[in-house]
Amino acid sequence: MQAEGSSPGLSSYGSPSTAHRPSISDPSTSPSTCTTYSESAEQLIVLKLDGVVRDMITAVNERNFSSARPPWSTNMSPTARVVPGNLLSAEEMDRQGYLDWLNKITAARPHFRQIITDLMIEVKHGRSAEVIAQKETHGSPPGLIKPSIVSMEFRLVEERWLCTSIRSVHGIGSMING
Repeated sequence: MQAEGSSPGLSSYGSPSTAHRPSISDPSTSPSTCTTYSESAEQLIVLKLDGVVRDMITAVNERNFSSARPPWSTNMSPTARVVPGNLLSAEEMDRQGYLDWLNKITAARPHFRQIITDLMIEVKHGRSAEVIAQKETHGSPPGLIKPSIVSMEFRLVEERWLCTSIRSVHGIGSMING
């Protein structure tokens, strides 16, 4: 953990400086090299998913937990499997359970907010993708920053990218002290 306010280059709602743009896998090792879609199509998918993940973080920071509103209604499957990094709530949840859990957490911690510090997006054959995000949670408790890693799976369903799985784990520092 580190003291709050010690992360340079980050603006509100997890919009990092240009140094933290999404990564595209090396084309020589990417599963996409065997497919017919182009590298530019893959880059468009990466940009789309980068925006979706950032929209989800913004929704949390703005306390938008309605499953009927974007980004939840447009980019998260109602049957998504979610396991948050909180060791006390290691049960798998669906979208509504996850949004209810987030609402409860943020209601108890009014200064709670999250910032994405880095993203890696791997597109698989143009129909699915995995996103690995490094995040910082601020305000839980106030004055501290807790790092975490989140793995998200997306699938292209009826021309929309839907999050089908979220798994997160707290960073080592937050488990030792928090």
